[in-house]
Amino acid sequence: MVEDIRVSNIVMRGIEREAVILTTFYEKSQPEPVCERTPIFRNIRLSGITGDAKIAGDLTGLTEMPLEGVSFTDIALDTSTGFTITDAKDIHFHNVTVNAAKGPIVVADKTESLELDAVTTTKPDSKSPVIELRDVKNVFVHGCSAPPGVSNFVSVPEKCAGELVLQANSFKGIQQPVLRVAER
Repeated sequence: MVEDIRVSNIVMRGIEREAVILTTFYEKSQPEPVCERTPIFRNIRLSGITGDAKIAGDLTGLTEMPLEGVSFTDIALDTSTGFTITDAKDIHFHNVTVNAAKGPIVVADKTESLELDAVTTTKPDSKSPVIELRDVKNVFVHGCSAPPGVSNFVSVPEKCAGELVLQANSFKGIQQPVLRVAER
């Protein structure tokens, strides 16, 4: 069990892989029922992080035991790609800026209770939405702003569109802030 961790005031430069990696999924292990061996990651708070890395972050839990209670506050990263979140719940981003060279700055799949507060980029990829939601439940996007050059701020599958709440965002100049995607 990994829980109640606090990391703050970090400057990282030239990180060759992920700036942050929290994963309980190991590809070479065989799936097994939840037991005392099942890894648990919860209540992890990261704040005051700046720097550059190839990948902003990878948060990957298990379907049967998602990562839980992870928050990022006051983060500024220059990266090639953004954050990827899979099999997680109760994830929070507050005042996070990611300047990813390509793709969305946050991709969330199989994620429940995701809050994106004052999340943005100053260098958007004009070919991608800023936020890409896949299989999600209970997503709250507020206080976010879209920079010039963004066509869509959030993409969400049609089946999950009712799970997305937008409040007090600045999407001025965006033709279609929310892109509803047909099922794949």
